[in-house]
Amino acid sequence: MRILVTGATGFIGGRIFEELSAAGFDVVGTCRNTSPTIPNIAQMDVSDADAVDQFFSGENFDGVVHCAGIAHRFGKTADSVYRDVNVEGTRNVARAAREYAVPKFILMSSVLVYGGGGDGSSPKQETDAKLPRDTYAQSKLDAELAAQEEFLESSSALLVLRPAPVVGEGSKGNFAKLVNAIARGRFLWLGRGQNQKSLTYVGDISAACRSFLTESSKEQVQILNIASPPASMAEIVNAISDELGRAVPRFQVPELFARIASEAGKLIGGPFGRIGRSIETWLSEDVYSTAAFAEAFPDLGQTPILEAVRQDVQARIETR
Repeated sequence: MRILVTGATGFIGGRIFEELSAAGFDVVGTCRNTSPTIPNIAQMDVSDADAVDQFFSGENFDGVVHCAGIAHRFGKTADSVYRDVNVEGTRNVARAAREYAVPKFILMSSVLVYGGGGDGSSPKQETDAKLPRDTYAQSKLDAELAAQEEFLESSSALLVLRPAPVVGEGSKGNFAKLVNAIARGRFLWLGRGQNQKSLTYVGDISAACRSFLTESSKEQVQILNIASPPASMAEIVNAISDELGRAVPRFQVPELFARIASEAGKLIGGPFGRIGRSIETWLSEDVYSTAAFAEAFPDLGQTPILEAVRQDVQARIETR
């Protein structure tokens, strides 16, 4: 099978590209800027509709995994860039895939489309209301809608994956910041850490993509959360500290004080607003249902969250 992976030099796209290649697929990757020395990865700007069409016109793909996009950058990216790349870029790639009769299309979205997760007794489900809180999250939701519109009258199968925050070898973002804070002795407890979090191991995403590409599709459109069973923030922090061999402070800022600081920061705005939202995210319950995913992929187990955390941290230690 000949598969296209867009965003093949990114964290998630790169892992999918590597694992599909290792599994024997004929994989072509693209990224916005690349060196010609990288094997099987070509330059393609997904926001350029003509360039995308020209790229597809010279190929014959059995499947597309669309991971290209602008990641969440905490106010450092103009709204128009998210729109051009995440939304119109998705539309361009989906339209080309439909016009050139690609049988299967996978879109990498995000649980941020919900605007927050549920708790352990009421995890967020795929059918729950979508309340994106910022331009990035809105762009991911609009990208989903764009892909569905393009494949509305198509025989191609569409899979939209909504990962919880992704961890694993080479991860970035908030989890990487947490690991670095603990490693450098700069971690501070906010609350008792009893709130539950869902995370997604990057290897589980690539396994789901491989399964979808090789098995018969039961439905034309599937939209699925993908995440490990949740764990508490305390369990996650302790797993990181154990792997690093670095103790964390016992002192805890009471949750009430932390929430007051969060609200004050959001009222002030600017950098204090970002800090306030970060505190709010830390204290929140963020749990997502994976019942639909388990039904769609009954043979795929999800990596336990603390095992995923340990693999992520161990990879950082080995690359120092």
